[in-house]
Amino acid sequence: MIRLLVICIFLLQIKISNAQITHVKFNFNEASTTIDPMIYGQMLENVNDSMIYGGITELNGDVRNFLIPKLSELQIPVMRWPGGTVIHEYRWKYGVGPRNLRPTTETHAWKGIENYQFGTDEFLKWCRKLKPCLISI
Repeated sequence: MIRLLVICIFLLQIKISNAQITHVKFNFNEASTTIDPMIYGQMLENVNDSMIYGGITELNGDVRNFLIPKLSELQIPVMRWPGGTVIHEYRWKYGVGPRNLRPTTETHAWKGIENYQFGTDEFLKWCRKLKPCLISI
């Protein structure tokens, strides 16, 4: 780790020595620009089998309700799920209906397992608790 840090510092010094000087001027007295709150949206992805199972839910898919108030405080305007690379593998139909009838599949992106215990049905119920929260599936 230290070796990597030394190499990065060395490369940064080379880059800085060849850099041109740039000046940036900010005028805070002019009218402000409105920032669209949607840029603060989040995604929910079962990264390495731990963001959902063992993260927002127990390992069996039961929601950890003590996290709801903490997440609600963040006022997340939109929650995208499934997010990231899992979107190519997730089958929403596997995540509806009785949990004991849902299949278990391998995730190729993370080399893990998706058991659909926190599935489409559970995500919609979970997101309703995080008011206000728009949903993107």
